Amino acid sequence: MDKFIFIGSDEFSVFEHQFLISGLMNALKITFDEPALMNCEFYESEEIFKKFRSNEKDNSITNKQICPKFRRNFLKKEMKISTFDFLAPFLPDVRAIFCTQKNLHLISQIAQNLGKPLFAIDLDLEKIDEKSIEELKINLEFPTANFIANSAVEEFLLSIDAKKNAHFTSDLRFLSAAREIANFKFDLKNSIGLNLSPKMGKFATEIASEISSEFADKSIFLLPFERNFSQNEMEFLKNIKSEIGNENLILIDENYSANELKWIISQLDAFVCANSSAFIAGISAAVPTVAICDDIKSIGIANDIFEESAEIFLLKDEISIGKILSSLDYALKNGTEISIEIYEKLPFIKKNAQKTAKIIKEFLNN
Repeated sequence: MDKFIFIGSDEFSVFEHQFLISGLMNALKITFDEPALMNCEFYESEEIFKKFRSNEKDNSITNKQICPKFRRNFLKKEMKISTFDFLAPFLPDVRAIFCTQKNLHLISQIAQNLGKPLFAIDLDLEKIDEKSIEELKINLEFPTANFIANSAVEEFLLSIDAKKNAHFTSDLRFLSAAREIANFKFDLKNSIGLNLSPKMGKFATEIASEISSEFADKSIFLLPFERNFSQNEMEFLKNIKSEIGNENLILIDENYSANELKWIISQLDAFVCANSSAFIAGISAAVPTVAICDDIKSIGIANDIFEESAEIFLLKDEISIGKILSSLDYALKNGTEISIEIYEKLPFIKKNAQKTAKIIKEFLNN
């Protein structure tokens, strides 16, 4: 059995994390014999951890909560010591440690002290400023290998000469599987999905109102994709539904896993989202998806999949209700052609994502 540890970050969305872990595990299963993954996370509360663990269906993944008493405002030194103490008993038999960019500096020090290979598997840039760029260049020096998930991130790293130990693959979330929900209580035929962030404020209510009115003949599902089963997000979505009052606007408020949410998305006619992981969920299910995002990861996904048509499916500049409705209308009217276009690209993207595990195995066997 090949044992691995993934160390997450409390800045990660639960759904982002689940998609990534699922994709990573699927890649490892193809490449290694009987891989086992211990997934460690700085969950913000015991309740969040229990919800996360309760909807994990893969027996080869074990979920652990690191130092639950800590929060983001604690000193990094204290968190490093606590993390090291927590991991120490599990590490002798572990072949490698995985982490994301969000906690790369912290985990790289622990991996070096323990003499374990470290692989950073979700490199991205949320902020592009001088300080962030310099920190990234330093952090890229530590891991055994860094995996870059799309062309936009690759292009940016090359432009700043920050390609140390870099391997350009595809996002592991494309390898996550959809898990059907037995006896799902809603009819998903003739439907649109909406993923709206609390960060959007009143604009989110306007979007939901206009879409549910413009497409009154369809069911409009509000799907949560924000961080850590946030009550703020659920209250936000409940308020949107209550304020608008349209009967065709339906809130999905069950404790579904990321893989189950992906199954819901896979049944939709079209999907509008404001989150890069939700964008990947829609695209990897070959559903016509319109993203309201401006992060480098989403830009790269749109360019890699849609090429010259990327601006139709990724709205990032001067976003308006009119633009969203126009892109959604296009997605619905051309759904079959769009799905075929995505299907044609997916085998290459998934094969490229699978390279991640193959490169890891090559490093470990040398």
